[in-house]
Amino acid sequence: MFPYCKHTLLVPPKCLGLRLRPFSLGHIDLLTALDHPVVIGSAETMTNGDVAVAAWICSRTYTDGIRGYLSGKAVKALHLLGLRWGAHDKEFDEQRDILLEYLETYMMAPPRWDPERESQPVIPWHLSVFAALQRDLNYTPAELWDMPLPRALELFAAVAANRGDDSLVTLKEQDVFEQMNNLEKPTSPAACSLQPED
Repeated sequence: MFPYCKHTLLVPPKCLGLRLRPFSLGHIDLLTALDHPVVIGSAETMTNGDVAVAAWICSRTYTDGIRGYLSGKAVKALHLLGLRWGAHDKEFDEQRDILLEYLETYMMAPPRWDPERESQPVIPWHLSVFAALQRDLNYTPAELWDMPLPRALELFAAVAANRGDDSLVTLKEQDVFEQMNNLEKPTSPAACSLQPED
């Protein structure tokens, strides 16, 4: 019914030998500071170095990630990852796929009506989420930065709904959209593979 709630039971994978943490607002903040392809809309074009940077960041808390970059530990860790994985392009491609699947899984969020807007946002969207949750909920900044992204987005949706936002799509509307999408999908054998529903 609410696929974005599944994050509670997810076990983040290992990527490049690093156990990833639940993808969080803090991870987005660090990746934004680095102009990483993940946050500028070109994740599919990530280089091996981009994959290593994202895996390293996503295997740490927000605070540890900042400390790692400021102390130089990140550079040393990334160098070691390069030595271990850099000469194995096929294995690196597999690791990129793991990272992309991890990111896609954690990008689930409550659906919203998204009317076209004439103006672009003036701040990164994740800071809006952080600020709204900081304002309305009793979480510390560290707790918010390390919160799994789907949890932050569902709380953000709840806060917005409590303040009168009516852009969330109802369950009945979700059902109609799902039925329409199913009608548009091809019915070839390849399209009927057994995949878990979102």
